[in-house]
Amino acid sequence: MATASSITAVTSGVWQQVRSQQVQRAADQATQVARALQSQASDARAAAERAQDSARSLEIKAGQAQAKANQANMGIKAAESISNAQTQLAEVYTKLPETVAQTNPVVTNVTTTGTENIGTVIDTTA
Repeated sequence: MATASSITAVTSGVWQQVRSQQVQRAADQATQVARALQSQASDARAAAERAQDSARSLEIKAGQAQAKANQANMGIKAAESISNAQTQLAEVYTKLPETVAQTNPVVTNVTTTGTENIGTVIDTTA
């Protein structure tokens, strides 16, 4: 018959084997969790790199759009300046004949001691 010490030894050996298996399963699970977390971290890094690339691309496009907007604004200002100049020139061309007519110089005929007119004197004092 088995003695108490041999039963204790067998029970202790079985218990150690069960405990060893539990520890091994826990280690395997921890390894699986670590691998899953490493995979998630790698995916997150890749997503972050894609996001940074996208952000750089958007910054470049924003700069290009701003440059186009600045060019458009300069074009608008130039067109406004040209329009103002054309309006002012049109006013000058409209008023010029009136101004010339109002400032028409006085013409005086000068005669010599003889009976002929030699020329016309134009008053140039303004």
